[in-house]
Amino acid sequence: ELLWMYRLDEGERGRASFTGGGRGVAYWTDNKGDERVYLVTPGYQLIALDAKTGKLVTSFGTNGVLMGITPDSPPSIYRNVLITHGDFEPGKGKTVRGWDVVTGKPLWTWYAKAQPGDPNREKTWLNGSAESNISPDIWGTTTLDPDRGLVFVPIETTPGTGEHPGNNLYSDCVVALDALTGKMVWYQQQVHQPQGDDDT
Repeated sequence: ELLWMYRLDEGERGRASFTGGGRGVAYWTDNKGDERVYLVTPGYQLIALDAKTGKLVTSFGTNGVLMGITPDSPPSIYRNVLITHGDFEPGKGKTVRGWDVVTGKPLWTWYAKAQPGDPNREKTWLNGSAESNISPDIWGTTTLDPDRGLVFVPIETTPGTGEHPGNNLYSDCVVALDALTGKMVWYQQQVHQPQGDDDT
């Protein structure tokens, strides 16, 4: 029996999108009666719905919505942290972000390209290529280990636009992040010196 249905008319915003949306939903409950479903729309919006009624949870984000969220896959949730991935920050690259699952307030950000202060920046992004907007991408679904509090992030090949010699960490890696803080615990690079991503 159908209990409710939610559909957001995003108008031109949705029609102009190159993505099909979030490919699924994430569920969260505080075990005290607050039950929610989170989904990402084709127009880059993260929506929080009451799982029992299908209505927007207006106390989350701005009237139930976080803008500018671009993952193709559903978020992961660990305790009070909602984890999204794939947003692009100019000059820094693609991100993984943690949000307060109740309010939508930002908690932490991790970047898929080594940032200033990370020794892997100068060692693996040669000839100053880390200063460009080129960044490893994040399309796939993250995996959560609730026992260890880790979220595993699959990082795609660095796009083939422009010169970027070196191993380009954290391209072509599986990265384990502390789900509460966003700090990297470990990484494993599958392909060294990636030469380009043909889908860009």
